[in-house]
Amino acid sequence: MKKWFCLLLVLIILTFTFWGYQNKIYADIIDACYEAGGETITIQLDGSSFLSGYNDKYLLSKELIDGFDVISYEYTQTDEEFLLNAIIKNGYITVRLRDVEDKIYASLTVSQNAHNVNINNIKQTIFINFIRHRAIPKFSLLVMGRFNGKLTTSEMKEKAIEILKRKRAIFVDGIENENLVSVSAFLPTLEERKKCEDKYINLNIALRYSDLNKCTYIWIGSPLIFEEY
Repeated sequence: MKKWFCLLLVLIILTFTFWGYQNKIYADIIDACYEAGGETITIQLDGSSFLSGYNDKYLLSKELIDGFDVISYEYTQTDEEFLLNAIIKNGYITVRLRDVEDKIYASLTVSQNAHNVNINNIKQTIFINFIRHRAIPKFSLLVMGRFNGKLTTSEMKEKAIEILKRKRAIFVDGIENENLVSVSAFLPTLEERKKCEDKYINLNIALRYSDLNKCTYIWIGSPLIFEEY
């Protein structure tokens, strides 16, 4: 009995250590834009998983945003998707629910102003809400920032490579043109990853100049940038 208790205690300690280490990596990714000389604008954290045994999507969506300080919300439903949008302080939450065979694919995205964001608390709340529904979520992180003025293609590439070096990420692939640079890389210490053409990637950086706003935007996504840039 004592042996099993010790093993359980060790497992709990290792789990919390690993969780804390992964959260530190996320915090480091959030700091990457500032470290490269830019301004961080917004941060998005997405948790998703398959859920079973739920018919009331409205009730399920409300349960998935439990623990967040929701100011107001609205929802819509089509044949393909149930969508709930909630306003919170300094941001908003989007819950998407889709039927996939006999399960529900649930995605919860928290988008917040970069100032005073506690990514660990957000991640923990998402994790607890999925665990309550007997599911372990996969996480995606997206950081959006900007640099004043126009960066040349060479300068955008330098910024991307600088971030990879700081995070000790391994370069995998990249594309570039006059106004865009995009690189994919692999960070061995980060759990979440995607396999693309026999190579693993879990860090995606893109920079694009906006002639309209006269600035260069940067997106840093893990494992991928999950919106159009």
